[in-house]
This record gives sequence, C-alpha cells and structure tokens, in this order.
Amino acid sequence: MRIARHGSAQTIVLIIGISLAALIVGLAILLHFAGRRQRAPVMAISPTAPALSVMPMPVQPAKPDAPITVPVPQEPEAPPEVPKPADHIALDLTLVFNDMIGAKWKRENHDDDGIPASGRVPVPGVLPRAFFHFANPDEPNAIQLQPGESVSVLIPPNQRGSYGRLAVLDGSAKGNAAVRVTLHYSSGADVGDELRVQDWNRRDEAKETYVYKAMTAGAVQLFSQVIKLDKDRTLESVTFQSDAKPLIFSLTLTVSSSRPFDGNK
Repeated sequence: MRIARHGSAQTIVLIIGISLAALIVGLAILLHFAGRRQRAPVMAISPTAPALSVMPMPVQPAKPDAPITVPVPQEPEAPPEVPKPADHIALDLTLVFNDMIGAKWKRENHDDDGIPASGRVPVPGVLPRAFFHFANPDEPNAIQLQPGESVSVLIPPNQRGSYGRLAVLDGSAKGNAAVRVTLHYSSGADVGDELRVQDWNRRDEAKETYVYKAMTAGAVQLFSQVIKLDKDRTLESVTFQSDAKPLIFSLTLTVSSSRPFDGNK
C-alpha cells in the first residue's frame, strides 16, 4: 500500500476550496441581479385613465380700429379789422346841440353869401372834397359851450376808423375864446389840443379861415380849423371845454388834407 505524500494532499484541498469559493461568489451574483428584477416597479396603463386635453381660449371679437385723428393746423387769429374810413364823415351833433342859432341861419340864409340851403359847407383845403353839415333846421344844431362845462361828442361805432384830421366849424359872439379839446382813442392815453375860436365880427387875416355871412346877425364870419389825429389809433369821442361861450356848428372827420397842418395855434 502506497501512502501519498503530505504536500500533494494539501494542494488538492486548496484547489477544491478555491473552486467552492468561486462557485459561491457566482451564485451570490446571480441571486443579486434576480432580486433587482423582481423589485423593479411595473408601469401599468389603465384603460380608464383620463385623457389629457387643452381648454380652448375664448375667442374675443376683433375691436374696430380706432380712427386716426390728424390735427388740423389752426390758422392764427387775424387781428380785428379796422374799418376803412370814408373820405370824410360829418358827425351828427343833434344829441349834443343846445343852441338854435345855426338852424336859423340855415333857414334864413341860402344865398351865395350865407349858409347853403342844403346845410353843406365845404371844408377848405381838403382833398378829396369834404363838407361840414348843419343839422336839420327843425332841430338844434350848434353847441354853445358854457363856462366850466364840457360837452362830449361820440363817433358812431360804424364810423370809427383811422382818420387824419378833425375839422371844426366854429365862431364866438363875445370875443375870442380858447377851447380845450380832449381826444379819446380806443387804446392808449387821451390827447389834448386847443382851438382858438375867434370873434365872428373880427376876422384874423393871418389865419386860414372859412367865412360865411348870416344876414340876421350882420356880417358874421364862421371859422374852419383842423385838429391833427393819430392815424394809428381809432378815435372814439371828442370832449370840448371852455371858460367862455364859443359856438361849434359842425364837426367833420377827414382822411387827409392837401394843406400843411398849422396846429391852429
């Protein structure tokens, strides 16, 4: 009987042990992967699951396009028109007259040496031709100024405009008289002037005057004078005042005059 050597038996036992260990490790790996497959969740599709849906947005009616407003350019306001004056305007003084002497002269003197029957007395030295006008013979038509009192004459609104001069037909029964004149314009300050009204029986040859005779009062002379106006402003009224009793028979607004202006001084 042969007994194996001790070294060979150990080798066989070692090989068998290693093989068993490898088998055990392999079985462990297989069992590990098998367990993971069993624990994995399974997704099941239910036949009754609600379907996903998108709610439609409400349809808004289309708004009409707003009208496009184009601003219309505004033209600048034109300044108020200043009425173009006539060549001359004889002012109506019937509302301020307080003496009848002019009407008497007109009724009783209608020859070449007196007041014309028409009551129209030419304004001397004015082109185009202008006239003084006496009022209706049946109405007072002369202003007799009283000492210290003033009389204002309004220019009618429809006759206001740009005038160059105010012509005055005047006279005085009791010596020469000074008449203060105040011009009232629609804008700006008033302007003062003065008339030297002469005695109608004493003609001053040095002054340019216009003479008419009245038979009832003898050789009476009436004098024409002019007051320079501001052509850039509109005259609204004229105020007269004196410390004596001169008379004013007619007032006429004129655009221009062919003679130089002497200032009536």
